[in-house]
Amino acid sequence: MRLLWLPDVLRAARLNVVTIDGWETRGKELAEVRGIVWHHDAAAVGASTASVEHLLVVGRSRPAGAAVPARPPRDGTWVVVAAGRANHNGYGTWGNESIGVEARNNGTGQPWPDVQVESYVSGTAAICRHLGLTVAAVKGHKETDPRRKIDPAGIDMDQARQRIAMRITYRPPTTPTTPEPEDIDMATAAELQSQIDGLKAMDKLVWAAGEEARRGPRLAHHRLGEGAPRRHGRRRGRPRASARRLATPDGLA
Repeated sequence: MRLLWLPDVLRAARLNVVTIDGWETRGKELAEVRGIVWHHDAAAVGASTASVEHLLVVGRSRPAGAAVPARPPRDGTWVVVAAGRANHNGYGTWGNESIGVEARNNGTGQPWPDVQVESYVSGTAAICRHLGLTVAAVKGHKETDPRRKIDPAGIDMDQARQRIAMRITYRPPTTPTTPEPEDIDMATAAELQSQIDGLKAMDKLVWAAGEEARRGPRLAHHRLGEGAPRRHGRRRGRPRASARRLATPDGLA
């Protein structure tokens, strides 16, 4: 197994990445990747980029994966050193079947720039996502080999893992694209116009219903053609014929 995908995965996480010549074939095949181990390189504050890269490639041939960053400004740049197995965690948990990430820091109190730590977190989370690893697979060298190692000195690994865990699950929201006017065909335009016309007609019906409710029942009488409301009760004047018959004495015409 070789980590030939590493530069692309890091770049997809919007990180600046450079590679050292021969990285693709450097290191033996990895049987598996069981974890990711954080280190500091312990290089002197004034050490040059060339001297640090020589130390990683020739002196200790570590890590399998990347050094972040291997540049004096410590600007968060990832430098991919090897795609294969390397000796960075031999006595520690997981051994060397792991990816070592070496950060530029002297390990004796040199401050960690925010941009460097942020890059450390983002790149590690990207690797975890690619490999399907959880944050439990991320440890400092001082955790995999606590009797001998202190690196990365000055970094709280529990806090680092909390930040990495958030990045592993986070996915940036996608922005829906709006088609340009020329991309809308005539059928789509006709359909949109039909919907607009339907909404206008519905608005008119709602307005008319509201007007009828405000004007009251009189409007309904007029619409039925009944004129003015009918009067209730008996009309005054001459009594009905049946009433007159009842009032006439028996035998009188």
